[in-house]
Formats: sequence, structure tokens, C-alpha cells
Amino acid sequence: MQKIKNIVGLTLMCVLAVAQSQAAEVEAYFDSTSNELVLPHLEVGGVIYYATLTLTNAETFTFALNLDKLTDITPPAEAANTSSDQSAIVGTWTIASLGSDTLRLTFNSDGTYQQFEKDNEDCDSSSNTVNLGGFEEGNYSWKPSTGILLAQGIFRDENGECGLSNPKDGVPVRVFVDGNQMQVIEKGASFDGDEYQFVRVSN
Repeated sequence: MQKIKNIVGLTLMCVLAVAQSQAAEVEAYFDSTSNELVLPHLEVGGVIYYATLTLTNAETFTFALNLDKLTDITPPAEAANTSSDQSAIVGTWTIASLGSDTLRLTFNSDGTYQQFEKDNEDCDSSSNTVNLGGFEEGNYSWKPSTGILLAQGIFRDENGECGLSNPKDGVPVRVFVDGNQMQVIEKGASFDGDEYQFVRVSN
């Protein structure tokens, strides 16, 4: 808890200094749609956080830390033996118990992805009617060391509020690959959940 309090106490100058000095690791960027400064891999005291700051006053360049999105993304011990090769994620994946005709994730070597989900009544569409799944396509970037997978540049979104482009609380999922198995962690979910254990069905 003290570490989180320390992060809350960081000034924007400190955050920008960290982002500048660790640009390759932090990959900070400003999202003009949400007016957020995103720090996907902010390391403080040996702990890695996903953090965002919202621009509250453009004239004074004032930002506020979003506590609801602040997430400890330090890789779990179980992830120690997972792949550090960015190409390890390439292929088509599904949850074995569901089958690829129900849920399918495809990550391509050109940095694009496709997601297909069928009959998910939790996916609300923008018209306030139930969206029974559908396709989602866009660009992705993945950092194996922390597992953070960013879905950006979405050019097709038929699955409402579901999918990689709409992660829980706006915090990107973490993905760890071990051979033909892929563990997907949502914010607050453990590393062990069978519900998020994917298997590779094709390269």
C-alpha cells in the first residue's frame, strides 16, 4: 500500500523524467481521445505498474493519476519460464473447452490481430441492445517481459464492449506464452484461472 501511496505522490515532472529515461522500457504515450498519458510499464522500487494520468488542465499542463487503472503488473512467479520472444504469440488461439468456433484469437506477425467471439450476452453494443459477439480487428503490441498487450488502431469492432479493445477498467490484458499454451490475465484475475488458458490451434 505504501508503494501505491508513493506513486500517488509523484509529480508530473517525475513521471515524465522516468518516461524519458526509460523510454524503451516504458513506451509512454499520450492518448488524445481519452486525454490520458499512458505509462504501460512504469517501474518504481522494483514493482512494475500500468498507470495512466488524465489531463485535467491543458493551460497549466496538469495531470491527475487514475487510481482505478493503477495496476501492479509485475509478472507472477509462474511466468518465469514463459517465452521472451515476441514472435511466440503469433498464431491462432482458442480456449480448448470452448473450441475455435466459439472464441478465437489470431495474432499475425505484421502486428495485426483478429478476435472472434460467438454468443456472448455480456457484450453490450452502443445501441443498448445485446450484441451476440462478433469480429474485432486491429493492431497490437506485446511486451513478453510484463505480458502487457496493447490493442490499438481498431479498424473493425463488432463485439460491443468485449474484446481486447475493451479490457476491464481500461487496463490491457497480460499475455504469457509457454510453447502452445497462452495464459491471459485480466485486471484482478489470477494466473491460474482455467477460463483464461488458451491453446494454439495453428501457427
